[in-house]
Amino acid sequence: MSGTVGPRQHFLPRFMLAGFATRVQPKKQGKTTVWTYRFRQGLPPLELTTKQIGAEHNFYVRNGDPAIDVAFQEHENDAGALVAEMRRLRSVPIEPACSPAQLVVGLFMRSRNTRLALLDITTRVKAEVLGKLEDPELRRMPLIRHLRTRPLVITDALEREQGRPPTVPEVDAAITFYENALHGAEGTKWLARQYRNFAENNPTIEGAKQVHLRVLESGILPAARLNQLAAMHWRVEIFDTGSFILGDVGPLLFDPDGCGFRGMLAFNVQPGIVMLPISDRFLLVGREAGLESTELPDTDAINTASSSFSAEFFVATQSGERELRYLTSLGSGDILLGDADLTKLAEQFVETLAAELGDRTAVNR
Repeated sequence: MSGTVGPRQHFLPRFMLAGFATRVQPKKQGKTTVWTYRFRQGLPPLELTTKQIGAEHNFYVRNGDPAIDVAFQEHENDAGALVAEMRRLRSVPIEPACSPAQLVVGLFMRSRNTRLALLDITTRVKAEVLGKLEDPELRRMPLIRHLRTRPLVITDALEREQGRPPTVPEVDAAITFYENALHGAEGTKWLARQYRNFAENNPTIEGAKQVHLRVLESGILPAARLNQLAAMHWRVEIFDTGSFILGDVGPLLFDPDGCGFRGMLAFNVQPGIVMLPISDRFLLVGREAGLESTELPDTDAINTASSSFSAEFFVATQSGERELRYLTSLGSGDILLGDADLTKLAEQFVETLAAELGDRTAVNR
């Protein structure tokens, strides 16, 4: 049990933190208190219990509803059992209730790191969108394209206005009317006002939270990424030299022949090799076909990548020079989106914005 349900909800499950314990303190009735070191930029390293770290109040609550948190709890009962078995067996068990792919995708989807990345993406996409909309013609074209490709919007508006289904020439005439109006001086000013409303609303962490929660509500585990990872070959690798940190980024993608390390949110990046430290010595590794014998980076390279993509990390060792070195690289990793990804997202956003505007324009005709 990860113990997420309640006002204090773990974005990094306690069953993961337990593999990075500095000490375990026995309590009554067979219960224990698990301690680990937390490293966060601007704060001294602290040894804290797993109940105190990797959590925020109402992290998954949307409009007072804890349903998302409950769904994660149900998923993580099996995920926690899988991790415990992998630590015990030093291998992936046969036919577990939760697969390694489900564990990895679940950790990625639920994390605060993903939410912060969504805020970064929203901020960067907005800047890209505003750049595209500086030209009045670029403001008009997505809206006109939407009206042309979805004439049903105009058809419904005309039917409400006339009390009968419109003819094809009437629909064509209405679309032409809108096109001409949007190219005129008043139409240009009107479009500028509509897009100004978008420009004046700056992305916030609360907005990123709502986006994150909407994504989680649509399905706890995204099918495309899950299917991609399910096809991989998974095993537990044991490292006898060095010890792993657990960054709040969770799993990492690694392309041995291309971009190197990336977070799971990276678009258009084949997984290649997926890595997830499950304890200070054990690394869960998924490999695509053809990469079964590819040599893995050493613990120091993996730890440096994990810290660079994370806002905080956790260790089973005492605070020392090595950990302080990882602290200096905390949050310094390359952005998760490449230029092509950013442009694609911006274009999709402009089309969505134009569609909403086109629907509203037709309704208010």
